[in-house]
Amino acid sequence: MRKQFVLIVFLTMSIFYSICSCSIAGELFSNGADLGKWWLKSSKSFDTMPKPVLYHLVGKYSFTELDGNADVTIQNVDFSATFRKNIFTSQTIYGQKRAHTKLSLGQKKNTTFLWDMNFIQVMTVDIIPYLSFQCGAMWEQSTKKYLTDRYTYFGGLLTRMVFAKYVNFSLGAYLGYDETTYDNDTLREEFKPLEALSLIYSDIPKYKTNGLRIMNQLSFPITKAVYFMQSGDYMSYFENSDYYHWTLDFTVNFTIIKGLSFFVKYKMDYENNIGLDYAITFLNKANDLLTAYNKKDTGNIYKDNNMFVFGIQVSL
Repeated sequence: MRKQFVLIVFLTMSIFYSICSCSIAGELFSNGADLGKWWLKSSKSFDTMPKPVLYHLVGKYSFTELDGNADVTIQNVDFSATFRKNIFTSQTIYGQKRAHTKLSLGQKKNTTFLWDMNFIQVMTVDIIPYLSFQCGAMWEQSTKKYLTDRYTYFGGLLTRMVFAKYVNFSLGAYLGYDETTYDNDTLREEFKPLEALSLIYSDIPKYKTNGLRIMNQLSFPITKAVYFMQSGDYMSYFENSDYYHWTLDFTVNFTIIKGLSFFVKYKMDYENNIGLDYAITFLNKANDLLTAYNKKDTGNIYKDNNMFVFGIQVSL
């Protein structure tokens, strides 16, 4: 499946660059500054589109460090590249979060290293001003969700609208396919001490299913220098509707100078998958046994992961 994912991304980029190869060879690129936030709108909403290939590049970085009884270092890096030629738009997104925690208690030191990575490739073809066809591929890896690999493929329709001249809203509905591999090695290691209670961990098989995916974006200026953005992503599985995942984030961006700004972001991330379900059930059995022997339980596993971020953004 990894090879298929790489192939889809490669073909998508190749098709797009083939479409605009004449512009690449003979004309310059343009950031479309005179078009406003064109990447939030359909190409069909403009009377004419510039001949050069339009581009919009964004890089974000945030760093948090805490010390004391627990030393915590959290780094977030996000990058997106959007290119448009006529009715065709290609968007590539990469994100990475790394968290390193060292807990000191007397002579004992516990170190935890968590990370999340995702890569998204999306191709959009505008049909009419308010309707586009969109398809893409997504890859995700997350230690806190016990995901070794999650590949998602999706295709469907996207509608984009502008209200009161400045409010941009988009909503997409897609048929999707998920293939998820769970981090059995980590789960097995975490539950190894419970073997003394005759609780033996069994590996979770790869999970494949079709589903419905819904994504939205909302953005509008609060002032000339302050911009609000919201995005959401929800996917429910057809095979078992009890399993689903969603993210919802809110961002306020403060412009320092053109192309440079700082932002505050709050993100909610909820995951209900077969891996977490199994781990929670397994852990509950262990806690029940420990409680029966008047021993302290082993803690809990949570399905939600929320994050508050303060960082800097560069856009071209």
